[in-house]
Amino acid sequence: MNRLDYIGLTALFTRYYRRMVDYASRYVGSTEQARDLVQDCFVRLWEQKDNYSDSHLAALLFRMVKGMCMDHLRHRYVEERFASNWLMIKMEEENNSGDSIFQGEEQALFSELYKEVCKEVSCLSDSKRRVFELSWFEGLSNKEIAGRLGISEAAVSKSLSSSLQKLSKVFSYRKG
Repeated sequence: MNRLDYIGLTALFTRYYRRMVDYASRYVGSTEQARDLVQDCFVRLWEQKDNYSDSHLAALLFRMVKGMCMDHLRHRYVEERFASNWLMIKMEEENNSGDSIFQGEEQALFSELYKEVCKEVSCLSDSKRRVFELSWFEGLSNKEIAGRLGISEAAVSKSLSSSLQKLSKVFSYRKG
């Protein structure tokens, strides 16, 4: 067999899934997240099945999982860095204005809102999350993002719009 087929992928999944989840969970610290990453790895392999022969696929899968774990950890770092920077900006605004924005109930609301934003960003699909991060955390233009990811500017714009709509739901009940 020269190309990966459904039976071959099913056999790989049956044979290596548990070991790959264990391997990934050592990196990301969460069995649930590891399962998601391993599943994404198998989906990616299936989507690109015509590019692979059935030789050495186990090694390839483990390299793919490691890469996805590293991407996940980088994403988590970016989220934490963004939240930290945002908090510092808010604290600087507080110091400059003389008005405290972090007292009592407001502090509790801020903490709750922060958790919700992080949760919503982490729930975005990999592609939308990557576009969002490149735009909001790294400050790239739509054209730069399109070039880096090999997609159209329209796809970047659509992805950002969809992501922002999802994230705006977190904030909408806070108005007024």
